[in-house]
Amino acid sequence: MQGSRLEEFGDGYENFINKAVYYLSDLHSSQKSKGLKYFELSRTYQITFCTYTVFPHRLGYVTPSSLRHPDGELISDQINMIIIELSKLADILNKPIDEMTSLDMWSVFIGLADDPRQRALINAMIERKEVLGMAGSILAAISKDEHERAKYMSRRKAETDRTSNLLTAEARGEARGEARGIAIGEARGIALGEMEKQKQIAREMKADGFPVETIYKYTGLPYDDINML
Repeated sequence: MQGSRLEEFGDGYENFINKAVYYLSDLHSSQKSKGLKYFELSRTYQITFCTYTVFPHRLGYVTPSSLRHPDGELISDQINMIIIELSKLADILNKPIDEMTSLDMWSVFIGLADDPRQRALINAMIERKEVLGMAGSILAAISKDEHERAKYMSRRKAETDRTSNLLTAEARGEARGEARGIAIGEARGIALGEMEKQKQIAREMKADGFPVETIYKYTGLPYDDINML
């Protein structure tokens, strides 16, 4: 079984359906098949929870799909796509909890657990269904300290930015080296005149904020010489 979150915007979600079919087919064909007959392969289910409306003309919030003839007769149930539209939960919210199915409860939990207006309903469902209680505990642990979470996201962004900046710096160093026609990082025994050219390049790269490791890579100058510039 594969749970997926696929989002598309501005095209009527036409691309969403094609993407879902693509990954469902890939999921089914990726299972181990060596030594098996085709009818022995496991059935594949792809369940996608959508926060938007995919089928505006359909009233239900759950749309199961499989391979069928035009008249609806089943051809094969080997691949099954189940799309759950969380945007259509209004009718479910009007149901008494005793009349909700497990799928109703899970859909409401996934779609509305972070909505303060539905907190009473979510708590009531958690008390009624043990597995939702476990999910509620995990959710509480995850969102316990939003400040810490924000700091984590900030650190991760900073690390990503640092990596991106380093790659950009390396690309700029390559471009600068090509523009000057300088062979970078080759021989260490460089003539005095060539050494001065390398030092000048190193000074410029250092002024531009390049790290010492990158300057060394593209000039071949010793670390101590670079630090003294």
